[in-house]
Amino acid sequence: MLYKIYKKLLKYFGPQGWWPIGGIYNPFKKCFSEKEKFEVMVGAILTQNTAWNNVEKALSNLRRANLLDIKKISKINSRKLETLIKPSGFYKQKAVRLKNFVNSVRPIGLIENMSREEWFRINGIGPETADSILLYALGKPYFVVDAYTKRLVNRLGIFNSEKYEEIREFFEKNIPRSIEIYKEYHALIVALAKNFCKKNPECKNCPILKDCKYGMSKMRKKN
Repeated sequence: MLYKIYKKLLKYFGPQGWWPIGGIYNPFKKCFSEKEKFEVMVGAILTQNTAWNNVEKALSNLRRANLLDIKKISKINSRKLETLIKPSGFYKQKAVRLKNFVNSVRPIGLIENMSREEWFRINGIGPETADSILLYALGKPYFVVDAYTKRLVNRLGIFNSEKYEEIREFFEKNIPRSIEIYKEYHALIVALAKNFCKKNPECKNCPILKDCKYGMSKMRKKN
């Protein structure tokens, strides 16, 4: 059923082309340069507890200051870093996390070989951030679970859990083991959540209404 829903969402919304590099979505880009990978990693940390448009502003500030570089972020004054990433919210906390990150992974060549468990040892990086980095920056097959994903599976009625690892494993066991599908599915769930599966859902025109127990129940009550 999960793969069926993926195909419906892909048909409705089209390819999402995540991750945006330089603020630009490119659905045809299959791999990133070292600099682009680093931007994805920074973005994954900055996107914690905020909307992506706020992260884009912070990344744009870092880009203009020519600071999207491990060594430069390591050396920059913390207050200046806070000012540059302020649009992303929780900027003092995130500045600390960025410093922890860059001081834990230098040189950049070591990043490619870091295990998932090693990412968890970096203060400020939890499962969602680690999996975003592993999937989007490093091309490792880990499905990213966010609040939208948890909302979706519980409303669909196909899996009742709020636990990150349980939901991640559920997706990985029930869809093809494909990095591109993992990327697209995560992005499509975000698109669905922003347009239909909101906190107060707009179920009537949802492309997967017939597959959703919550939505169908809501529509029956209206009728």
